[in-house]
Amino acid sequence: MPARDAPDSPFRRSWQVRLKVLLACGLTLGTGATTTLAAWTDGTEAKGEFEASTFVVEANPSAPYAASGPWSPHTEEAAVLQLEATDLTPGSTRYAPLALRTTTGSLGGTAVLGGAEVTGTPLGPALRYRVTTYDPPAGECGGDDFAGGAEAVVGDGTAPVPLTTGQDAHHPLELPAASDTDPGGPVHLCVELSLPSDADSALQGESATARWQIISTSETT
Repeated sequence: MPARDAPDSPFRRSWQVRLKVLLACGLTLGTGATTTLAAWTDGTEAKGEFEASTFVVEANPSAPYAASGPWSPHTEEAAVLQLEATDLTPGSTRYAPLALRTTTGSLGGTAVLGGAEVTGTPLGPALRYRVTTYDPPAGECGGDDFAGGAEAVVGDGTAPVPLTTGQDAHHPLELPAASDTDPGGPVHLCVELSLPSDADSALQGESATARWQIISTSETT
C-alpha cells in the first residue's frame, strides 16, 4: 500500500487549497439555486451606551411669586404655602401661590394634586379650598383669579371643597420639559383656603395642618 502523504506535505497543502477554491466557486455558480449547500459566515460587533433619563419636579411657594425661589425638589421638606391662616374667623378667605416646574435636564410630564392628609379636628374637616391656575405677571394670586372663566384645578367657581378632595386625575397639569441648561417653564397655581361663614363657634382656638401630595408622571420617550 502506498505511503500516505504527511499532513503537512506540499501535496496535502495543495489539495486543501484547491478544495477551498472549489467551494468558493460552487457558491458563486449556485446563486439562485433552490437549495444552499453552504454559506459564508462572518461576524461583527455592536456596542451601545445607555443612560436613563431624569424627571424631577420642584415647587416654589414664594408669595408674591419670585422666579428665584426658593424651589424645593420632592426629596426635600415640603413647600409651605404662605396662607397666613393663623387668625381665621367664620367667612375668612386666604390665598397663596404655588409654582411647579421640572428641573434642568428633566423630561416633561404631568402633575396631579392629591387630596390633603389633614391632622387636627374639628377645624381641619371644616375648612374648604379650591385651586386654579393664574399668570403672575398679570397680578398676584387672589380672588380675581377665581372669576368666571378661570380654569378650575380643584373645586369650581362657586363651590370650594374639603381639603381631602384632590384634583381629577383625568385632567392633570402639564409640566413642560426642561432643557440641558434651564428648568422647564413653571405652572402657577393659586390656592384659596376658607372657613365657611356658618362655622361652629366650637372651632375657636382649634388648629389643623394639611399636607398635599403632588403626584408627577414623566412623559414617555
